[in-house]
Amino acid sequence: MKTRITPQEALALLPLPNGRHDAEVGRRGTLIVEMYAPQGTDPQQPHNQDELYVIYRGQGTFCCGGERTAFDVGDVLFVPAGVEHRFENFSDDFATWVVFYGETGGELALPAAIVEGENPPPDSALNRNALLWRTRTAYAVLNEFLDTLSESQATDLKDAAGWAVKDHVLHLVPWLRSMIWVLNKHPKVDGMGVTEAQYAQGFDVVNDVIFQREKHRSFYDARWQLHRCYTEFMRLLLSLPASAVLQPYQHYQPNSNKTDPVIYWLWGNSGGHFYEHLPYMHAIVKQ
Repeated sequence: MKTRITPQEALALLPLPNGRHDAEVGRRGTLIVEMYAPQGTDPQQPHNQDELYVIYRGQGTFCCGGERTAFDVGDVLFVPAGVEHRFENFSDDFATWVVFYGETGGELALPAAIVEGENPPPDSALNRNALLWRTRTAYAVLNEFLDTLSESQATDLKDAAGWAVKDHVLHLVPWLRSMIWVLNKHPKVDGMGVTEAQYAQGFDVVNDVIFQREKHRSFYDARWQLHRCYTEFMRLLLSLPASAVLQPYQHYQPNSNKTDPVIYWLWGNSGGHFYEHLPYMHAIVKQ
């Protein structure tokens, strides 16, 4: 996608050879940018992504979900995915930027429980797209908090067990990495860097092994390790068919007797895990 696109460049593409009046001028990931300049009437149908309009020129009425509002140059109009909408009674010079973004079906509102750091349980609506969005959101919430901390705050302040904020970050890495190993059908423990015998002793033993192994690292290193692991995890998810995350856990770990969809483990060790540890980190800083 180009760094700069002028209205004149975009309008010069219209109308398209097929008679359409919506010209795509840029695309990156889920983001799509268009220029739209309908003539006379607006025949558009609901879209499967969330959408923003930024009015470039003209005036008129915008109908969205049965509600009508006047619009003018410079206004920004939002349309959730799947909602009926159209422009009505617009001037002959009307033209607007259109921005589509996010996952199919639209992005979800951030629940208050998530804002407070509570770990929302998986539900029947959790699919690959929802998992990607929720994990991205959780990672953003986590980094928003970490960005406020100095190296000293993240390293020197500790809880009763001797954990600093950076130790919680370092703790997240091997658990997230284990899901990369799972999706590649490698033993989960190899991704965590623990033995089968240690894992069999329970989470407390595993978590202490990780803590003792990683506690020498700096806050900067902890964040870099998490970023690399998170990036690899998300790229892997995007490369898989959407149905892959609905396969039973046992499909990826044949020695396991777990038959629930692997997506529950993927969420619990990625975004869900980030939310689980946020309150602990907040408490360390606030003490």
